[in-house]
Amino acid sequence: MSASAPLLPSVAKELPDTARDAYAAATEDVQTRLTRRLPPLVLTLCIEMGNAAIIMSYSGELLRYPLLVGFIPVISALGGNIGLQSSSITTRALSHGLASADEATATIRHEMSAVVFLSAALSAM
Repeated sequence: MSASAPLLPSVAKELPDTARDAYAAATEDVQTRLTRRLPPLVLTLCIEMGNAAIIMSYSGELLRYPLLVGFIPVISALGGNIGLQSSSITTRALSHGLASADEATATIRHEMSAVVFLSAALSAM
Protein backbone atom coordinates (compact mmCIF):
# COMPACT_ATOMS: atom_id res chain seq x y z
CA MET A 1 0.00 0.00 0.00
CA SER A 2 1.42 3.41 -0.94
CA ALA A 3 1.83 6.14 1.65
CA SER A 4 -0.91 8.23 0.05
CA ALA A 5 -3.48 5.42 -0.17
CA PRO A 6 -6.24 5.70 2.46
CA LEU A 7 -6.44 3.06 5.15
CA LEU A 8 -9.04 0.40 4.67
CA PRO A 9 -11.95 0.64 7.16
CA SER A 10 -11.04 -2.77 8.60
CA VAL A 11 -7.53 -1.51 9.36
CA ALA A 12 -8.91 1.71 10.86
CA LYS A 13 -10.86 -0.31 13.46
CA GLU A 14 -7.57 -1.71 14.78
CA LEU A 15 -5.97 1.70 15.27
CA PRO A 16 -5.60 3.40 18.66
CA ASP A 17 -8.37 5.88 19.50
CA THR A 18 -6.34 8.98 18.53
CA ALA A 19 -5.35 7.53 15.16
CA ARG A 20 -8.92 6.31 14.58
CA ASP A 21 -10.20 9.83 15.25
CA ALA A 22 -7.66 11.27 12.81
CA TYR A 23 -8.66 8.69 10.21
CA ALA A 24 -12.35 9.51 10.70
CA ALA A 25 -11.67 13.24 10.30
CA ALA A 26 -9.56 12.67 7.18
CA THR A 27 -12.22 10.53 5.49
CA GLU A 28 -15.41 12.36 6.46
CA ASP A 29 -17.59 13.67 3.63
CA VAL A 30 -17.73 17.31 2.57
CA GLN A 31 -21.10 17.99 4.20
CA THR A 32 -19.83 16.75 7.57
CA ARG A 33 -16.69 18.86 7.25
CA LEU A 34 -18.80 21.85 6.35
CA THR A 35 -21.14 21.47 9.32
CA ARG A 36 -18.21 20.97 11.72
CA ARG A 37 -16.00 23.76 10.42
CA LEU A 38 -18.41 26.48 9.29
CA PRO A 39 -19.80 27.61 12.69
CA PRO A 40 -16.41 28.66 14.15
CA LEU A 41 -15.57 30.42 10.89
CA VAL A 42 -18.88 32.32 10.96
CA LEU A 43 -18.20 33.30 14.58
CA THR A 44 -14.75 34.55 13.57
CA LEU A 45 -16.27 36.50 10.69
CA CYS A 46 -18.75 38.17 13.07
CA ILE A 47 -16.00 39.10 15.51
CA GLU A 48 -13.83 40.50 12.73
CA MET A 49 -16.75 42.53 11.36
CA GLY A 50 -17.03 44.06 14.84
CA ASN A 51 -13.33 44.86 14.66
CA ALA A 52 -13.87 46.45 11.25
CA ALA A 53 -16.64 48.62 12.67
CA ILE A 54 -14.35 49.77 15.47
CA ILE A 55 -11.56 50.59 13.01
CA MET A 56 -14.00 52.49 10.78
CA SER A 57 -15.14 54.57 13.76
CA TYR A 58 -11.56 55.84 13.99
CA SER A 59 -11.24 56.66 10.29
CA GLY A 60 -10.48 60.31 11.08
CA GLU A 61 -7.50 59.36 13.23
CA LEU A 62 -6.32 56.86 10.63
CA LEU A 63 -6.37 59.62 8.00
CA ARG A 64 -4.46 61.90 10.34
CA TYR A 65 -1.89 59.20 11.23
CA PRO A 66 -1.60 56.96 8.14
CA LEU A 67 1.31 55.01 9.64
CA LEU A 68 -1.21 53.36 11.99
CA VAL A 69 -2.91 51.73 8.99
CA GLY A 70 0.28 49.79 8.27
CA PHE A 71 0.22 48.22 11.72
CA ILE A 72 -3.31 46.80 11.42
CA PRO A 73 -2.34 43.74 9.29
CA VAL A 74 0.81 43.21 11.37
CA ILE A 75 -1.14 43.12 14.62
CA SER A 76 -3.78 40.86 13.06
CA ALA A 77 -1.16 38.44 11.70
CA LEU A 78 0.77 38.29 14.98
CA GLY A 79 -2.42 37.73 16.96
CA GLY A 80 -3.44 34.94 14.62
CA ASN A 81 -0.03 33.30 14.78
CA ILE A 82 0.13 33.45 18.57
CA GLY A 83 -3.37 31.98 18.78
CA LEU A 84 -2.51 29.21 16.32
CA GLN A 85 0.67 28.35 18.22
CA SER A 86 -1.22 28.21 21.52
CA SER A 87 -4.01 26.05 20.16
CA SER A 88 -1.51 23.70 18.49
CA ILE A 89 0.51 23.34 21.69
CA THR A 90 -2.62 22.71 23.76
CA THR A 91 -4.04 20.21 21.24
CA ARG A 92 -0.73 18.37 21.08
CA ALA A 93 -0.52 18.21 24.87
CA LEU A 94 -4.03 16.77 25.05
CA SER A 95 -3.44 14.26 22.24
CA HIS A 96 -0.16 13.01 23.70
CA GLY A 97 -1.52 12.65 27.22
CA LEU A 98 0.59 15.51 28.58
CA ALA A 99 -2.62 17.18 29.76
CA SER A 100 -6.08 15.80 30.36
CA ALA A 101 -9.53 17.24 29.78
CA ASP A 102 -9.79 17.64 33.57
CA GLU A 103 -6.73 19.88 33.47
CA ALA A 104 -7.98 21.92 30.50
CA THR A 105 -8.53 25.09 32.52
CA ALA A 106 -5.03 24.94 34.01
CA THR A 107 -3.53 24.17 30.59
CA ILE A 108 -5.34 27.09 28.98
CA ARG A 109 -4.39 29.42 31.85
CA HIS A 110 -0.75 28.34 31.48
CA GLU A 111 -0.84 29.00 27.74
CA MET A 112 -2.58 32.35 28.24
CA SER A 113 0.25 33.49 30.50
CA ALA A 114 2.68 32.69 27.69
CA VAL A 115 0.50 34.68 25.29
CA VAL A 116 0.54 37.72 27.59
CA PHE A 117 4.33 37.66 27.82
CA LEU A 118 4.74 37.08 24.07
CA SER A 119 2.42 40.00 23.38
CA ALA A 120 4.31 42.24 25.79
CA ALA A 121 7.64 41.28 24.23
CA LEU A 122 6.37 41.97 20.72
CA SER A 123 4.84 45.27 21.84
CA ALA A 124 8.17 46.39 23.26
CA MET A 125 9.96 45.85 19.95
